[in-house]
Amino acid sequence: MQRFAGQFFGKQSIPLKWPFLLAPHLRVIPGMAVCVGESNISRRDGGPRMSNKGIYAAASAMFTERRSLDVIAHNLANASSTGYRRAEALRGSFAQTLAEQDQRTGGLDGDGGAGIHGAGVWRDFSQGTTRETDRPLDMSLSGNGFFVVEDEDGASLLTRSGHFLLDEQSRLVTPHGHTVQGQGGDITLPPDASGFSVDEAGRVYAQFRNEEGFAEEFLEQLRVADVADREALVPHNGQYFTLGGQAMQDAQGYTVQQGRLEDANLDSVTELVKMITVQRNYEAAQRAMRQISDAGQGYSDIIHRA
Repeated sequence: MQRFAGQFFGKQSIPLKWPFLLAPHLRVIPGMAVCVGESNISRRDGGPRMSNKGIYAAASAMFTERRSLDVIAHNLANASSTGYRRAEALRGSFAQTLAEQDQRTGGLDGDGGAGIHGAGVWRDFSQGTTRETDRPLDMSLSGNGFFVVEDEDGASLLTRSGHFLLDEQSRLVTPHGHTVQGQGGDITLPPDASGFSVDEAGRVYAQFRNEEGFAEEFLEQLRVADVADREALVPHNGQYFTLGGQAMQDAQGYTVQQGRLEDANLDSVTELVKMITVQRNYEAAQRAMRQISDAGQGYSDIIHRA
């Protein structure tokens, strides 16, 4: 019976008795030409080419696992960075991606519904463990909020790292040279001060020696800030965050501890185990892609022999 499906492989038309061979990996769409050997679907009018669903699913899995590996590697690289906040690659189905694709292509759905999707990066803002350093310039935050520092361009950055130094002008700064901010601006230690102290509320006092030992004088209030949406913060140089267009607000529910530092809120062993798992998933997706590609070539050989 010489009825044809209207789909073409190269220069050969496929009788209706053959399409069942493609069923496991191919969805036939009206107005499309099926190219098994190339494992894709292309429009006759030269429009967008649409990947074989199986290969697309495997490729998307490989992409997602590779992205997860990059995020885990970044975590491990910052495991010893004070105040670093752990990141995790999010995953999801292609449902949302498919809807967005429909809007861009006018409803041409293709194979976008297959596979897994890297849906972004989630940041863990939970409290890290603190450790004692007995260094007066070290500070840690417990609870909400971030230290506010200012870079050389005057832009405000947020950080949980309280590892501070004094520069040549006796200003409190980060190791990167960003100035630590108080409610009134830079925090500068008077030249005749012998030291300083910080209480749990973030009040900074300059210490002066006298005949009775030493006296303290209020110097500045540390600026500890927060934002309405922490997920909108943009990571910057490992330990810092830019505001992501948000306005800062005074943090509530925090305490400052002098002589302590907050470690990165991650466990290196856990991250290494996750890395091994993700690597295995990546290799499995890679094998699946190879098998699907080989199967597609097998279908093409059967069809051409027929």
